[in-house]
Amino acid sequence: MSLSTTAMEILRRVRLHEPVQRAYARLRTLLESMFDLPGIARLVVLWRRTHPAVSAPPRDDVVVGRAPMPAGRYVSMIDTLPIEYGGRSVALLDRVRMFADVPGVRCEVVLAKYHGDIDALDRQLRERGALADGVPLRRLDDFGRPGSSLHERMDALIGDDRVFAVVDSRELDHAMLRYQNPNAYVVFVYHSTHLQPPYNNPKWILPSYRLALESNAHVVFLTRAQRADAEAVFGRRDRFVVIPHPVQQPAPSPIVERDAKLVVVVARLSSSKRLDHALRAFARVRREVPDARLELYGTGMQQRKLERLSRRLRLSGSVTFAGYTTSPGEVYRRAAVSVLTSRLEGFGLVLLESIAHGCPVISYDIRYGPADMIVDGVNGLLIEPGNVRALAHAVVKILTDDDLRRRLSDSGPSTLTSFRPAAILDRWAALFNDIVAERALTE
Repeated sequence: MSLSTTAMEILRRVRLHEPVQRAYARLRTLLESMFDLPGIARLVVLWRRTHPAVSAPPRDDVVVGRAPMPAGRYVSMIDTLPIEYGGRSVALLDRVRMFADVPGVRCEVVLAKYHGDIDALDRQLRERGALADGVPLRRLDDFGRPGSSLHERMDALIGDDRVFAVVDSRELDHAMLRYQNPNAYVVFVYHSTHLQPPYNNPKWILPSYRLALESNAHVVFLTRAQRADAEAVFGRRDRFVVIPHPVQQPAPSPIVERDAKLVVVVARLSSSKRLDHALRAFARVRREVPDARLELYGTGMQQRKLERLSRRLRLSGSVTFAGYTTSPGEVYRRAAVSVLTSRLEGFGLVLLESIAHGCPVISYDIRYGPADMIVDGVNGLLIEPGNVRALAHAVVKILTDDDLRRRLSDSGPSTLTSFRPAAILDRWAALFNDIVAERALTE
């Protein structure tokens, strides 16, 4: 056990871990904003060019044939689920829908730290079409006696059934790594980077992620690159597997003519998304494409700051802060190109959605995800992280070259065959069957 993990365990015992985690989160935000200062940002770009991080070579998982999902209940666990949810919750709900489509598979979503009106949330999710029919939404607090521990509530939830628990929240790792129940098979899914700022050194690992990595848990990564970074530190492990998010084939819809001058961003308005880069790049774009427009979809703490920057860059008439959207597909169907400027991702589900709808993407080539989905020059363009000038140049290139834009749009959906639900379901089925077989050998 590492020093940081030991320290976190001591803090938990004296009930100081939550305030320390909040303070650490504020420190991370401060570091992120520091790395965005113009002079420091240029130094970071230069440092990355001259000091590439060393990782283990990515490896492939071999999935032989198509095995059925093992019999049992499939419980997806998350701490909470806000109504204006982002990529992690979208991925969870899409995975649950994929599992629920398999005949005989019983699925449910369990919120471990949700204290609101579960019936109202259930109703809103179903009205939006986000929660699959027949899949119950539950609060863990509704199981067990008042004052029960998480483990006791889990026992009450599971009963005598065999349950495959997929843990999607790092806030639950500490308890679920110590949960012992012969009927429970637990898997941990990483939806974000496990690295600390500036997110390019595999040895700098966030304490909340180190817990599962140091244990003998089954961990699902979304990309081969992230697993390679973990294995560069912890060595090769058979329990580290890669299963990307699935992408559904977009449903048939009325043909919408694309706006050849429309650039879109779908993202939470937070510092980690570096949307100031999108605005600064767009200011450069407007010099060469005066009728270009930018629409940003999302909400967050950075909105007022970004609106002030937009006014300072004299973009108010060409930039729209459109708020949270429940229909990103409609956004992508109208746009000429979408942009991702994040400092970090676990996958970048918005890229997958954009490409699936024939909207080319321009993305910083960050850890993790863009390089797994973007075939440079085929369905989008990859840009050096933090290089605003190169980002602006790429946007101008797509907006002004009709043939390139159409080619990227037309070829995009066909590049996503490895992300289709059938292929992803095979990987999940293989993992669950391996866990069952492994457990049988030890009993």
